[in-house]
Amino acid sequence: MNGATDAANNSHGLPLLASHMIELADGSGLSVDTIRESGVFSEGDVTKLAVLLNRKSWPRSYGAAMVFPYRDESGAVVLHRVKPERPPLDRRTGKPRKYLQPSGVPTRLYVPPRAFGAFDDPAARLLITEGEKKALAATQAGFHCVGLCGVDCWHARKQLTLSADLARIAWNERQVYVAFDSDAAENENVARNERELAAVLQSHGAKVKIVRIPPSADGGKQGIDDFLVAHGAAAFQTLLEVADDPTAPEAGEFKGAAGDADPAIEAEHILAAGRLGELTRLRFWRGSWWWWSMGRYGEKPP
Repeated sequence: MNGATDAANNSHGLPLLASHMIELADGSGLSVDTIRESGVFSEGDVTKLAVLLNRKSWPRSYGAAMVFPYRDESGAVVLHRVKPERPPLDRRTGKPRKYLQPSGVPTRLYVPPRAFGAFDDPAARLLITEGEKKALAATQAGFHCVGLCGVDCWHARKQLTLSADLARIAWNERQVYVAFDSDAAENENVARNERELAAVLQSHGAKVKIVRIPPSADGGKQGIDDFLVAHGAAAFQTLLEVADDPTAPEAGEFKGAAGDADPAIEAEHILAAGRLGELTRLRFWRGSWWWWSMGRYGEKPP
C-alpha cells in the first residue's frame, strides 16, 4: 500500500493526517485494517489534547498529534498516549520527548487487539518490545507482541516486580522473546532493563530469549517494525530461531533501599517465584522440607 497516496485521497476513511498515515503505513508497514483495529487517530484540537493528557493546556508549538488509545481486554480505553508533531525537550536529557503520557496515572502495557488472545494460553509465544507501532507491526505479521512505553516500564517506580498488566499474563512454561531496538547491546540502560526483565520473567517460569535486531543497512537504529518493512516476516522468524539466552543480572543489581519496598508486593513476588503450577516448589513432607529443582524434589537440610 502506498501510504502517501492513500492518505491524500482519504480512501482509507481513517481519522488521520496524511503525514501520520505515511508514518504508520510506509514507515511501520501497518495495513489499513491494523490501523483501524488499533483506533489510532490524529488530533489537532489543543483543548482535547490537554484533556487526553490530564493537563491544563496543550502548547500550540507542539502542533497536532497522533494519539494511541490503550485498551483493556473488554475494549475499554484506559488511557491515551500522544505523539506530538513537534515534541518538547526533556529537561533532564535535552532529548525530544517523542511520546507524552497522561499526568497522574501509572504507565500501562500496550496490547494490540489481536494479542489479547495469547494472554491466558502459555503455549502461545509472546514478544515484548518498546512502543506501539512495533507491537502492532509484529502482531500483524503473526507474532503476538506487547509494547512497553519505555524499556523501564515493565515495573513500577522503585520496584523490580512486574507491572500489574504484565503480572496478569500466564508466564509459566511460556516461550517469551524480548525484542528491543538494535542498540540494545550498546545502550546500558536498555541492556540493564533487558536482563532484569528477563530474570523476573524467568522467576515466573517463562522461557526467555533475547532477540538481536541488527542495525539498518546504513548503520542506523532499527526496531521490529523497521526490520519487518525491510526484510519481511520470514527473516524475522529466523531472528527468533537464533535468539540468545539472556544475560544474568549483575551481582547486587536487584538490591534496593528497604524503605522503598512495598511488603505486600515483595511477598507476592516471593510467592510467585515459589509456585510450580498448582503446587509450590517448597513442601513439607514426613518431618522435613523439600525443594523442587532440576525436575525433582530434593530434601533440604534443617
